[in-house]
Amino acid sequence: MATFDNRPVDDVIRDMAIAELAREGVQVSVERGPEGYRLLLPTGMVMFLANITRAAEDIDPGDWDEMVRRQVQGLLASQSYTQPENLSAEQLRRQVRTRLISDEETEHEDTSYARPFAPGIVQVLCVDYPQSVATLSAKTLPELPLSLYELYAVGQANTDAEPIAVVRLSGLDKRF
Repeated sequence: MATFDNRPVDDVIRDMAIAELAREGVQVSVERGPEGYRLLLPTGMVMFLANITRAAEDIDPGDWDEMVRRQVQGLLASQSYTQPENLSAEQLRRQVRTRLISDEETEHEDTSYARPFAPGIVQVLCVDYPQSVATLSAKTLPELPLSLYELYAVGQANTDAEPIAVVRLSGLDKRF
């Protein structure tokens, strides 16, 4: 694991995210799962830090504060987005995606509908917002205008249609 000032990068990013959320008046609790740290907000939202930590390892440490600030601002802005159960069928068809997650990540959200993908990995449904992605909970599904079958079919088609970016770093291809 990478370090910065003799501290693991994930600890540094965790502390930066907690401080940024505190500046916004949001107190969080912290858990460490198999994928890294996650911050639990009082609203029930979860901020997973694994992707942010991986991104931090690829950029200058002087840019970490800004990156974390943007992530926190995006998360907080997502609280004002239309909740999935209030989306029309057409909006949901445009915004639903499938996502692969560790089966241990399902502890904080009821994703009992999740489909097994591989040992330790499940496929869940998410709603794609401009600056964040929200995982659908099982209790929300009956309130949605689409069936579980249609959500998975449309969600997978939308995920498959997402562009894949290639970034060149020191002669190496990094795919996102």
